[in-house]
Amino acid sequence: MHILPVMSVHHLHRARPAWTFGDRLRKVRRESHLTQAAFAEMLGFTSKSVDAWEADRNLPRDLVKTATRIEDEFGLVRGWMLGYADDGPAPKTWAPRGSNPEPTVYGVRHLALAS
Repeated sequence: MHILPVMSVHHLHRARPAWTFGDRLRKVRRESHLTQAAFAEMLGFTSKSVDAWEADRNLPRDLVKTATRIEDEFGLVRGWMLGYADDGPAPKTWAPRGSNPEPTVYGVRHLALAS
């Protein structure tokens, strides 16, 4: 019989692959169905900068300011962009501000219509 060692929550946390800022940025952009050029223009950056950030070749000069711009534009928690929070974008539950004139949470509208 083989006994597995007991792993603490700390060990499990370290076992998860870490998302880089570039990974998170790419996730936001793709979930928003935007090209790098459109995403960059929306936030006031160049597409070349966004490309370099997504590829993890470099980071924004002011990381907090960039995360705040994304928070303001997309309604995401900047802590997620900075890697401090786990509640990031979830498909079908958020959209860039102004892109959905009828704010609904996925599934709730369907339940309301059914009753």
